[in-house]
Amino acid sequence: MENQFSEKVWQGIQDHLFSIHIEDMKLLKAELGHVQIQLEVKSNNVNLYGYGHGGTLFALCDSASGMALYTYGVKNVTQQANIHYIKKAECGWITVDCQVVHKGRKTAVTEAKVYNEQNTLLCMASFTMYILEEVE
Repeated sequence: MENQFSEKVWQGIQDHLFSIHIEDMKLLKAELGHVQIQLEVKSNNVNLYGYGHGGTLFALCDSASGMALYTYGVKNVTQQANIHYIKKAECGWITVDCQVVHKGRKTAVTEAKVYNEQNTLLCMASFTMYILEEVE
């Protein structure tokens, strides 16, 4: 993947992968206002019924939202979030595709969608992110 960001911004994008303590997350794409991350749903991150835990899916979407906004070179935190679980996430690879749909001076709105290996939509989430400051 070609790096189009400053060293500090690139490091911050990558740091989001480790901030939620979920193993084996991979950054597939990072471009201005858009990221894709991937995770293999395994037995260590499923619910009682053997499907991807909703909290894991939410954390992935939240992290991807922070990363997508961070591509603009701004530190940010989640102000509000909403998620819709559409289909169960069975064990296997899932991909989170997150896009910044609006960026203002102090807030931004992102949309994250999670797909399985068959490109079936599993869940979708929207986030309002609060912009703290520019990355120095």
